[in-house]
Amino acid sequence: MVAPPGVSTNRLQYSHDLFTAEALDFLERRRAAPFFLCLAFTIPHANNAAGRGGMEVPGNAPYTDQPWPAAEINKAAMIAHLDRDGGRVLAGVGG
Repeated sequence: MVAPPGVSTNRLQYSHDLFTAEALDFLERRRAAPFFLCLAFTIPHANNAAGRGGMEVPGNAPYTDQPWPAAEINKAAMIAHLDRDGGRVLAGVGG
């Protein structure tokens, strides 16, 4: 697929993973003191500029073999990714 003008095709990092890593690092550094963390995850979302290819996710497991449209498989994978990392952040708060 050829991307429309202004849409990146060079995917190096998934922003959600960067947000999660920074939040976990923040929690570790602030463990001993009161803190405020506003973590606004951006998934699940579509990259509307990319058109039909816009439900991008690094991997679509555990839904890879589902007989669903690709966009729905990727959306479900995003939600699983979000659930996993939300749990990791909550564990970091209590851990």
